[in-house]
Amino acid sequence: MQTKPEVAVFDTDEPNALTVMASLGAKGVPLAVYSPRRFPSGRWSPHCRRFSRCPDPLQFDAFQHWLAEELRAGRISRVAPTSDLLTYHCACLREQFPDEVRPSLHTREEIENALIKSRFNQRCEALGLPVPESWYPLSLEQARALAPTLPYPVMIKPKSHLGLGMAYRGAVVADAAAFLAEFREHPPAPGQAPLLARYPELAWPMVQRLVAGAAHRVHSLCGLRVEGSGIVAAAAVVKTDQWPPRVGIGIEFQPLQDPLTLAAGRRVIDAFIRHGLFEIELLVDGEQRLAIDLNPRTYQMISYDVARGHDLPWLWYRSTRGETIPVQPEAREDLHWRRSFLFHLAHWTRILRGPDHRARWRHYRALRRRPAVNATEGSPWWVTWAGNLRLLRHPRSLVRPFWEETAESPPDAPARDLH
Repeated sequence: MQTKPEVAVFDTDEPNALTVMASLGAKGVPLAVYSPRRFPSGRWSPHCRRFSRCPDPLQFDAFQHWLAEELRAGRISRVAPTSDLLTYHCACLREQFPDEVRPSLHTREEIENALIKSRFNQRCEALGLPVPESWYPLSLEQARALAPTLPYPVMIKPKSHLGLGMAYRGAVVADAAAFLAEFREHPPAPGQAPLLARYPELAWPMVQRLVAGAAHRVHSLCGLRVEGSGIVAAAAVVKTDQWPPRVGIGIEFQPLQDPLTLAAGRRVIDAFIRHGLFEIELLVDGEQRLAIDLNPRTYQMISYDVARGHDLPWLWYRSTRGETIPVQPEAREDLHWRRSFLFHLAHWTRILRGPDHRARWRHYRALRRRPAVNATEGSPWWVTWAGNLRLLRHPRSLVRPFWEETAESPPDAPARDLH
């Protein structure tokens, strides 16, 4: 029997990395967990064959040097693509991966076009793919000149998390005064100065037209594209809740059958992804589907695709071995997805805060009756709770966004989507 090559897994406090471990580990793929911390959540997984310390991927130069040495020594041959920064690291070192793995890795130019939103938008526009109207001032002087002309409210957001980390997620501003108070140059995240030196434009955020009700109109198409075969797996979802509200990560998704989303998402993926996993986020604006974000990697709700019948981590692994990947059947439509800890926290906070306590309670009960997939589905409970405990390091910052949010619709409005 042919030996299965080992996969290196980082970021194992995150749901997507734990899903990779659950999927591949169940099929006998040996997994090595790497972390700068002594006890990451993934170390407790029964699928962890070995554990090693490594530099923090945020420390760009140190991690690049370490990973290059591991590749040269043959101790690492495959890296699970679990974050933007990790996929960028691998793209920079693409030529040092084994020959059979290299075709499945993105080039640096492909990663730049996907992860730097200004480049992504400009390439979409050149290809005739619709994106939200956006502006890219590169100084306070340019921002002051732009301020009186913007169609408020607008969103200020980073062009990429490369170089800046995840500390700044953006803000919605209602007028010119708020815009000028919020718009500023951002310093590099610790260890990320080499990236910001390479892409100095990332220090300045971008500005984007805000579509009314945008927080409830984000569709995603998720799947795998294989060079030479095209898209072999694809399923759409709609985000129904997020943390923090309006500008945060999704904490609840439900299945979606929308021909416009499927068609628009496939056009974007065919233009940007040669080979690999993907999640393309599309904003609904009437009959248009505006491309707003492309993740060329695993994503937090990948456990949803596994449960719906698209075992994407396993398909990705097979593709790194040069196997032919068949087109997958349609995904199941009877399941919903939630990041359970944040999902329950959000609803209990809203119920206690009010108004309309009873309506919010009824809505919460209806949601709980749905057949649901958890973010860490397939992982033992102790691994899941190890990750949840890390979220509790700053409990006030978890609760405050839900307590202070301004509802854009009545509390029972999402109930129309229940079935």
